[in-house]
Amino acid sequence: RRHTRFALVSWAWRCVFFKQKTAYEIMPSLVGSEMCIRDSVYAARNNKCKLLYVSPERLQNEQFKAFASELQIALVVVDEAHCVVRWGESFRPAYLAIKPFLDGLPKAPVVAAFTATATPVVRREISKCLGLEQPLELVTGFDRSNLTFIVEKPMVKRRFLRSWLPEQNGCGIIYCATQKQTEEVCNDLNAWGYPACLLYTSDAADEQPL
Repeated sequence: RRHTRFALVSWAWRCVFFKQKTAYEIMPSLVGSEMCIRDSVYAARNNKCKLLYVSPERLQNEQFKAFASELQIALVVVDEAHCVVRWGESFRPAYLAIKPFLDGLPKAPVVAAFTATATPVVRREISKCLGLEQPLELVTGFDRSNLTFIVEKPMVKRRFLRSWLPEQNGCGIIYCATQKQTEEVCNDLNAWGYPACLLYTSDAADEQPL
């Protein structure tokens, strides 16, 4: 049996592990996704990845559930865990598939849940929906010394982006309002010498092949 660390889409950490080539993802909305998925499956089956990123929608896919059953999953990390709260404005029905997915695994893994929206009521609801029994709870404040928020209102966004990028280190995420804008910005980034790929939101992820 194979050993892999398995996480559910934790974008805050992905850059570090992707740079080290120890993280893979199964995301049908990625451009060139068929090849990415094939590489991810191969890496997971051959003990070449520490983290495997999937969307909650993917857990409803029968092929994926069969694939996951082949692995000995040590850890499942649920990011944006407040999305399991039915009465919350950020509720995503697919998050309710996480608990049945965990129950269907041959061996129960350690489960960790992360959220920045964690009132006491929400924390209790998360524990209930994920089946966590007397979980260790770590609560921090909103003040994070390592984060800085700056608002810019450039007249020409693309020109600003090109002049701003050389001042940055590491990797990052650029959010766009439309698919067309996403494609245009991605093309520009690659033309400017910044390796970039596209990620679209898709409601049909569970209907895609593994």
